[in-house]
Amino acid sequence: MAAVGATTVGDRAAIDVWITDPGAASSADRERWLDEWLDEAERARVRDARSPSRQAEIVVGRALLRSAVAAVCGVPAPAGLRFTTAPGGRPSLALDGQERLASAVDVSLAHTRGLAACAVARGGRVGVDAEHRGRRTEPIAIARRFFSAGDAAAVEAAAPGERAERFLERWTLREAYTKVLGVPLLELPRDSVAFGVESSGSVRLEGTGSAQPADQRWAFWLLRPTSGHVLALAWRGGAGEPTPSVTLHRWPSPG
Repeated sequence: MAAVGATTVGDRAAIDVWITDPGAASSADRERWLDEWLDEAERARVRDARSPSRQAEIVVGRALLRSAVAAVCGVPAPAGLRFTTAPGGRPSLALDGQERLASAVDVSLAHTRGLAACAVARGGRVGVDAEHRGRRTEPIAIARRFFSAGDAAAVEAAAPGERAERFLERWTLREAYTKVLGVPLLELPRDSVAFGVESSGSVRLEGTGSAQPADQRWAFWLLRPTSGHVLALAWRGGAGEPTPSVTLHRWPSPG
């Protein structure tokens, strides 16, 4: 993984990941983004959000999305970018007047407590998911319910002090995988995908449901963008496409 703040603009086989803390944005910046950057559909989502913190997540996440795509594509005015949202929540560049950009990059967005993350891929399709490491959960019970038999067994086999971490790794990988597919997590059959996670952090698909079609290939990454978060990336490309490089950026508030 490249260093935080490095740039790979111009490298086609690349994934750029921007992260920020939604709570660190000033109220003045959030108001400006809400009024000047977001479109009416996005503002409606903000109004319908269940809490002020969720409202902040949406505003900051959509501003982050625009800034990330603008940085990769060399767009001088992020506020002018427009996006559509699929029923499952996946964003994509609107085609009206943005066909060149829409064909050049694929994007994915994730929120969790204290972190918003946006992945922009040049070549292939990308999914990103993140979780806070302080999330209260029952790793074994949830793994048995939602994971493949192999993934659930890996969580159960972990030492008690490591079990939550092993669970979050596979949960975020599964979420990132479904975002690439465009399928809601709860609709993904348990045994349709399993992951082998090495102590080095490298990830591979394994299990009966993970056979890859000959015309495509997958790659996965597990990152710790902060001391309190686990982040997973999934990428699907054509059989002849090289594995992308990954660069992590911390997003400052735009001037």
